[in-house]
Amino acid sequence: NQPEVYERVVASPDYQRLRSDLDAFDFILDNLDRNEGNLLVEMDETGKVVRLTAIDNDLTFTRSAERFIDELGTWARVLPEKYSRTFYEKIRHLTEHPEAFRNALRSYVSDEEISATLVRARDVVEDVETKIAARGELATFFETAVADGDVPRALTRPAGEPDASAVP
Repeated sequence: NQPEVYERVVASPDYQRLRSDLDAFDFILDNLDRNEGNLLVEMDETGKVVRLTAIDNDLTFTRSAERFIDELGTWARVLPEKYSRTFYEKIRHLTEHPEAFRNALRSYVSDEEISATLVRARDVVEDVETKIAARGELATFFETAVADGDVPRALTRPAGEPDASAVP
């Protein structure tokens, strides 16, 4: 039964975690056309969601630093309640090293669009940090705390070296 499978998939913790990262990523890019029809869900043989691929990404990188949210939350959603720690670390790294981001995108989008994207990325970092302060890490991240000495790759990569693992 298709509706039952759909409901089971979107309610699964793995889908929720992946969709959360995508919603935050879409917020940063100001994607104005994200909907369920623009998502490809990959599941393993047990039915576990293992990948969420976003397609139709042509309405992104707007000049406005303000995020457009449609009233129904169908095409452009608000920031998620929880984040994956890895996503947060990558976005925090991006905001701490904006020139590498600017250099990577300068040939594809305008400086104004890059600046607006960086403002929205800082908005995501601020949202995470506000949630951590208000309710703690366990209620903000899907994963438990990173073990001492286990620093995410995004924070150890030399400046200017591209990240092999793409943000959602």
